[in-house]
Amino acid sequence: MNILITGARAPISLDIAKTLASTGHRVWMSDSLLFPIGAASPHIQGYVRTPPPRQAFNAFTHALQQACARNYIDLIIPTSEEVFWLALAKARELITTRVFAPPLAKLLALHDKWLFAQTATELGYGAGENRLLTSREAVEALEEDVDWVLKPVFSRFAARTLISPTPKALRRVTPTSQDPWLAQERAHGPEYCTYNIAEDGELLLHVAYRPKWRAGKGASVYFEPYADARLREMAAALAARQRLSGQFSLDAIDTGDRLVALECNPRGTSGVHLAAQFPTAFSDALLGQGKAPELQPHPAMLGLPLKLFNPLRAIGGALKADLARARECVNEAGVGLMPSIAATVEMFARAALHGTGVLAATTRDIEWNHSSSTQDTERRRV
Repeated sequence: MNILITGARAPISLDIAKTLASTGHRVWMSDSLLFPIGAASPHIQGYVRTPPPRQAFNAFTHALQQACARNYIDLIIPTSEEVFWLALAKARELITTRVFAPPLAKLLALHDKWLFAQTATELGYGAGENRLLTSREAVEALEEDVDWVLKPVFSRFAARTLISPTPKALRRVTPTSQDPWLAQERAHGPEYCTYNIAEDGELLLHVAYRPKWRAGKGASVYFEPYADARLREMAAALAARQRLSGQFSLDAIDTGDRLVALECNPRGTSGVHLAAQFPTAFSDALLGQGKAPELQPHPAMLGLPLKLFNPLRAIGGALKADLARARECVNEAGVGLMPSIAATVEMFARAALHGTGVLAATTRDIEWNHSSSTQDTERRRV
C-alpha cells in the first residue's frame, strides 16, 4: 500500500513511517515546513512540501491532491492538527484519497473541550463541574469556594491554563463567544495519557503512560508506560459511543475513586512512541486490519527537547537514570542529530518571526481554533 503521512514536523511521524515501511508499505511524508524532522526519515520514498492549511487552505488541498495522484497514494494518515483541515477537505470533496480519521463533526466534538466535557460526563468520566465561559460576567459568577481549572476551549500544550487561579489571575480572563473558555472543578491525583486506535467504534490498540518529564508545563517528552484496565475501558467506551475510526488520545486524572477525563485529542499523540515498539500490531491497527493484544512497552523519550527544557536535571539525579533506561525515539527511527537541530532551529526562527513561544510556533499554521466547519478559511490570518 502507498501511504502518505501528514504532519512530518511531529516526531511520531518517524515511528509511524518506520513501522509501516517495516511491514511492507511504501511511505511518503508531507508538511508545510522546510526542515521537518520526518523529512529526514530513511524509511520514506519522498517528502512533499505543501502550503500551510490554516493560512492557505485551497492551495494546501490542491497540493495534497496532486501529491496523492502523482504517487498513487491509497491512504493518508494524519499526525497532528492538520487532521481537521483534511477532514474539511474530505467534507468538501477536495481530496478523494481515504483519510484515517473520523468525519469533521466527530473530530470537533472531541477537540472542543466544552463539548468533550459533556460527553465525558455522560460516560461517567466528567469533572464535578463544567462551565462554558463566554463573557467576563460568566467568570465573575464562578463560585469562590470551588477549586477551578480554567482553559480556553481550543488550546494545546496547557497554554493559558489556570490551575486554582487567584482572584487577580481570574480578572485577566476575558472570554468571548469567539474565544470561549472552560471552567472545570479541579480533580486531584496523578495524570495519565492514553493513545488509541479504533475502527468503526471498536478499540484496536491502546497504550497508556505517565507524562513523567515535560517540555515546560505542557507537552510530555518522556513516556513512562502504565497499565490500568480502567484507562482501556474509558477509551473503549468513548470509541464505541462516537463510533470512532482513527487515532485518538485521552488524558485523565486518577482521583483514587475514579478517572476524570481532562481532554481528548482526536489525532496522533506521543503514545505512538510506545505503540511503535510492536510494529506488526501497530501497523495492523493503523490499517484497521487487526486488534492488538495488551502491549507492554518500554519507556521512551525525545532526548533533545527533554534536555533543552531540563538542562540541569539531565546532569544527575532521577532524570539521568531515566535517560539511561528509555529508548530515544528519533535516534531509533534512523534520524541523527543534525536533522533534529535543523527542525529545532526552524521552530525557534518561526517563534521569533511571529512573536510567539516555541511550542505555539509548532502548531501556528495547522491549528484549528473554531467550532464551525463552514468558516471561510481563506480569510483566516494569524
